[in-house]
Amino acid sequence: MLAMFRDKPAIALALLPVCLWACKGSDGADGLDSSIQDARPGIEDAGNDDASINDAGINDAGNNDAGDADARTDAGVEDTRVLRLNDLRAFPAAIGAGAFARIDPSTATIYEVTNLNPSGEGSFRQAFEARGPRIIIVKVEGLVNDDSVYVQRGPEGGDFAVWGQMAPGLGITIDHPRMSIDRAGNYYYRFVTLQERNAIGCTVNVDCFDALNYFRVSPNSSVMLDHMSLRYSPDQIWTLNVDKDLEGIEQIRSTATYVLFAEADPDHSTGSIMNMWTLDDLGTDIGEHTFARNMFYDTSHRFQNLNTNGDFENYNNYVVNHRARASRYNATPNVDFHRNYYAGGNVSDRMSGPEFRANQLNHGRLWGPNEPSIYSAFNFFRNVNEDVSDGMQDDLYVWFDTESEVYYGLPVVDNGPVPVEFFVSDQQFSFNPPMDGYWDTLDVPSKIHASVGHNRGVNADGTPSYGYDDVDADYIARSATDTTRSSYRETSEWNNSSFPGTPRYEDSDGDHMPDWFEDQFAFLDKSDPADMLVTTNVAWDFSAAGEAHDYIVMNDAGYTNLEICAAFYAGDFETMIDGTNNLSIED
Repeated sequence: MLAMFRDKPAIALALLPVCLWACKGSDGADGLDSSIQDARPGIEDAGNDDASINDAGINDAGNNDAGDADARTDAGVEDTRVLRLNDLRAFPAAIGAGAFARIDPSTATIYEVTNLNPSGEGSFRQAFEARGPRIIIVKVEGLVNDDSVYVQRGPEGGDFAVWGQMAPGLGITIDHPRMSIDRAGNYYYRFVTLQERNAIGCTVNVDCFDALNYFRVSPNSSVMLDHMSLRYSPDQIWTLNVDKDLEGIEQIRSTATYVLFAEADPDHSTGSIMNMWTLDDLGTDIGEHTFARNMFYDTSHRFQNLNTNGDFENYNNYVVNHRARASRYNATPNVDFHRNYYAGGNVSDRMSGPEFRANQLNHGRLWGPNEPSIYSAFNFFRNVNEDVSDGMQDDLYVWFDTESEVYYGLPVVDNGPVPVEFFVSDQQFSFNPPMDGYWDTLDVPSKIHASVGHNRGVNADGTPSYGYDDVDADYIARSATDTTRSSYRETSEWNNSSFPGTPRYEDSDGDHMPDWFEDQFAFLDKSDPADMLVTTNVAWDFSAAGEAHDYIVMNDAGYTNLEICAAFYAGDFETMIDGTNNLSIED
């Protein structure tokens, strides 16, 4: 049981110097180019000259001033981290281009998913198919077995957010034949498992769909995926589509982080595509996009394919047991591809030759006068380029197919080298970068094993829980021990996970916050539902909760109490400190 918080002296907060977000420096392969770092919003000098602390990404609450140190010791909170929230993101730990896809609880309708029925009151479908701004809070554990499609169309269908981290135990898995969102504004999913065993038998490229499809994303919108588990897809596992005929698509922003993508149909077996819905104009710019800290397991290729132009950053991803190219660029995008880890596996090890390289450029009819701009650096690619100090990995790219064109003296030849002139030596983008800094490439596997996918929930007593269902746990165990399968499973072998039947925790006033959480703070009242929307509680002292929560959160941004509660159960504050949410801040 975690310790109570309300006994902490309130005066301690006034004595603590403020700690603001800071990311790693630019020494070697580990940090940002200084010009990018200086331009990042929300990063300020924490006033601490200790390089070892600043380089760690999060400063301790103290500094080297003896008077302040004495004050902290007297208050009993020596060395406690202080995290200051300065802006209203989708959730406090949100990163990347889509980080600001926030749905305000004070103006949204809040739905609770309280049963596993495929439809009706309290079902996920009821909340998904509702109209208008809404937050969908999952409060049930188990499998929804549904053979009907989920499709949300039109601007009146958004904005919405799915919070799966508030579910008991292992939370909810939805087995469905299709889940698509079409022009629904800002939206994001967190901590839900989506799978498509119910789509088995469809025809690929005819009537098959993804485990999740962001279909014709609304112009001028932000969308996110975070800590999801997506698996068992007969087509791509996840696709983001954009319609060129909608005005404002160049202002679309998206983020996919900490998502576990696994097991597409072995006859197709593809991961993810950023797609222009009308393929006659792939060269249109569709905005800014972040794909970071995700894992692909037993999926052949497309990590991601880029069928359009725009600005894309792809970093700290972990690919296990793929069997073909990593990605194909069918247009001339601007791409940062860095610090990714391609682990290989027992399927991968049978592959050889140029087709096994990371990415292919497809010179097509829509290149015109344009050329791609690619930053490729510090990646680990098993049996191809394992030099993580290499700051110019142009060898991770080859041509797809043969054309008559020649660039910089090199012909466009299937699997042939691409010109070095397509590559830049400096990182081009840094869209709301991780608060803990970019991970060193060789740390990516262990960090991903500790943090990816649908891994947080709530115990029956209201304390936070961490863990994976048995399907995801098998993926991670096989990856960690290099015991991947030698062939991909057939769709008939895909199995459902099991659930322990975790009881729902107490929420006496129906404000969606567990009683246990409200008991920890003197300013919360488990008999008053109105306190969930209060935004004036600035200082949240979690430091008495043990090593996993040794921090104080300063809510200067104005998040509601409910959002702070949801962030706590998601492990957001742990993630801000060390990049993982595994009930530890010492990773």
